[in-house]
Amino acid sequence: MSALLTIVVALSGAVLVTWGWARYLRGRFRVGDRRHAVSVRRSGVVMAVGGGLLLLLPEVPSQLLSGAALSSGADSGIGQVATWVWRVGVLAGLTVVYGSMALVRERVTRPLRAAAGRAAATVGSLAPFGRVAEGRRMRRLPHLADFPRDLDGLVDHDRVLTRRLLDYERDLDLGANLPAMRDHTVPTTIAVWEAMSRCDTLRPLAPTGRVVEVLATDYGRAVADFALALAAAEDNARRLAGDTLTGAEVAALAEVERLLAFIRSSHTTPAERAAAYDALTAQLDAARPSGATGERSHPWLDVSQRVVG
Repeated sequence: MSALLTIVVALSGAVLVTWGWARYLRGRFRVGDRRHAVSVRRSGVVMAVGGGLLLLLPEVPSQLLSGAALSSGADSGIGQVATWVWRVGVLAGLTVVYGSMALVRERVTRPLRAAAGRAAATVGSLAPFGRVAEGRRMRRLPHLADFPRDLDGLVDHDRVLTRRLLDYERDLDLGANLPAMRDHTVPTTIAVWEAMSRCDTLRPLAPTGRVVEVLATDYGRAVADFALALAAAEDNARRLAGDTLTGAEVAALAEVERLLAFIRSSHTTPAERAAAYDALTAQLDAARPSGATGERSHPWLDVSQRVVG
């Protein structure tokens, strides 16, 4: 009867260990609710530990029931050897079970997953093909040499470009100096607004995983296109602003800039400067546009006031 009870206790311990181990793994990988998963894992640990004690000491319940001394052990030397072999085997099995439970904990697997992700991303970035490789080739272009390399920097760069574009709508002086930036019939201006809208559509709303090359993402390429479109629109706006000057005005202004730069950087006498100023004044008078009216590009500031700022 004592031997049968010992066998039943050992089998119960084995069932508890197996059940607790499976329950712990289920709570770790299968249960979606975090609070419920913690409860499942804790119950699995309790079952595995309790079953392990029953496996290590299966004879204790029979000894308690029979009133025998707990430390008496087996009567024969063979029985003692068998008992210790059993316990060593159980300890080895429990070491595997408890060790696997410890190795699948979140604090252990999280850095391993992160390291594996970094290694995979590094290997992928070295490939001579794909979007990551294309992004590396794009960085060799002069206008993308200093392009942001992480997602946070990319979002900040997008915001800077957006503020720069919106300032032409909000700042009267900027809009007056480059009116084409406020003219939504100009093709380059339309293109830059479309590029900004595309960035707004592709911008991630929540944190994403590690990005090896932001230019390999749709959002990164959209921001790069936005920067190019804004620069092109501003260059076109400056060209259109300069197109209002006549050929004589352009030549006169170039001569004024050349002579003033020489006067600033070279030694001249007051008489020489006075003669140069008279010549510049005469040249500017000759280039004065004919039929000029009182039309203003700024509602209340003249050119001198706008230059001062």
